[in-house]
Amino acid sequence: MKTCIILNPAAGTAKNFDNLTERFAQHGFTDLRLTKKSGDAERFARAAVRRGCDLVVSAGGDGTLNEVVNGVAKHARDISLGIVPFGTGNDFARSLGLPNEFEAAIQIVKKGRRKAVDLVRVKSDRVRY
Repeated sequence: MKTCIILNPAAGTAKNFDNLTERFAQHGFTDLRLTKKSGDAERFARAAVRRGCDLVVSAGGDGTLNEVVNGVAKHARDISLGIVPFGTGNDFARSLGLPNEFEAAIQIVKKGRRKAVDLVRVKSDRVRY
């Protein structure tokens, strides 16, 4: 499975980890994109789809996840979305029962555990998911 990790290093708990890129690499994830500003995660997610990634992992908080969802939404039937929660609230991950601990969360991603969720499309001044 071709995987891209989109990491927000400024996310709440991500700041508490040293060498996050090395930790992902130790688990075999080397296609890692680090966000620097708003919009990066969505742009990286769209690029991952174009590169043929089957799995796009949001490693950040709910805001990062929202951007990644918007980047892959048009291809939602063809892409799996993984979550490694690093935010302060992690509301969506918590509602799915995902662990906040890095090793436990990355193991779920590596095992390919999946859960179907509804994707809502909202159209106002622009389309958002």
